[in-house]
Amino acid sequence: MARYHFQGRSRDTYGNVKQNLPITIYEANTSVPAIIYTAFTGGTSTSAAPQISSDNYGYFDFYVDDADYSNNQYFDITSSEFTYTYIDVIRQGPAGTSGSSGTSGTDGTDGSSGSSGTDGTDGSSGTSGSLVRVVLMVQVEVLERQELMVQAGHPVKRVQ
Repeated sequence: MARYHFQGRSRDTYGNVKQNLPITIYEANTSVPAIIYTAFTGGTSTSAAPQISSDNYGYFDFYVDDADYSNNQYFDITSSEFTYTYIDVIRQGPAGTSGSSGTSGTDGTDGSSGSSGTDGTDGSSGTSGSLVRVVLMVQVEVLERQELMVQAGHPVKRVQ
């Protein structure tokens, strides 16, 4: 059993932060409220809409548990000010691998003025397993900006 975290920020159509805004999470493309948690471990679930509210800075977060949903479940996140549809909270990128170690240097030559060996090369870093979450947060920001452009009368091609 694992829980997956989602973080967002509530804003109106002009980009202003909305404090204490009630937020409802639904199973995607339905009117069925999602089962969410407010903590990474422990606590009780809630599905009574609205499940959460944004804080004084407009931030909100919640967790979904893979004991409640399969990894192909998507969610819609709504309030009176915004709607994010078909959000992937559960699926994550693959776990990163560790880099390989560098090669050792060669010995210097003997003698009173021998030269020292050269340093080995550094290993490469592994890939991050949380890339999907970063992409998701960027996508949410893009969707917010697109909404502002639409409100200002600029046509925007929406990307899901």
